[in-house]
Amino acid sequence: VPSIIQNLDSRVKSGSSMVVYGNDLEAVKDIIGFSPEKRSAESRVPVESIASAITKDIDFGSTKTYFVADKEGVLAEVSGEPVITLVRHGSGNMLFYGLDDSGSTFQYELMYPVFWKRLVAHFMGREDVKTLNIKTGDIITTSGTVTDPDGSVLNSKSLVAEEAGFYTL
Repeated sequence: VPSIIQNLDSRVKSGSSMVVYGNDLEAVKDIIGFSPEKRSAESRVPVESIASAITKDIDFGSTKTYFVADKEGVLAEVSGEPVITLVRHGSGNMLFYGLDDSGSTFQYELMYPVFWKRLVAHFMGREDVKTLNIKTGDIITTSGTVTDPDGSVLNSKSLVAEEAGFYTL
C-alpha cells in the first residue's frame, strides 16, 4: 500500500487530479497534509456552501457525520468547520470530500450531479461555455494568430468579431 500512496502523490504533484473520500483516511494523511477528524452530531446539521464557481447554487443539504478538513480552499463547511476543500498539490488538484454519505442528504439533492460535473470540468481545465461564446461585434484579445470563420489567418493582439462563426486562437 505505501507504494500505491507514493504513486498517487507523485501523479497528483505531476498534474493529475484526485478526490479523497472514505471512512479510513489514515493511509492518505501524508498526501493531504492533515489527519481528518470524524465528527458526529445528535441531529442533522446544515452543510454551508462557500461561494465559488463550483459551488454556485449548490445545496449541500445536511449531515450527521462528517470529516473535518484542513482550512485551505474551503468549498463547504459544517458549523464553521471545513468539510469539502479543493487545493493545488504540486501541479495537480486535490478535492477532500468529508461528507459521510451514510449520514448526509447531499447525494439526494438535485444539484449533486451538477457539483461533480463542475468539479470534473475544473479538473480538466475546461472553460465555462459563457466565456467561450462571444457576440458579433465583440473584441477578441489574442496572444498572436487567429483564424477567422473564412479561414483567413490574422496576426493581431485584438480584433473585432465581425462575422458569425468559429474563431480559432
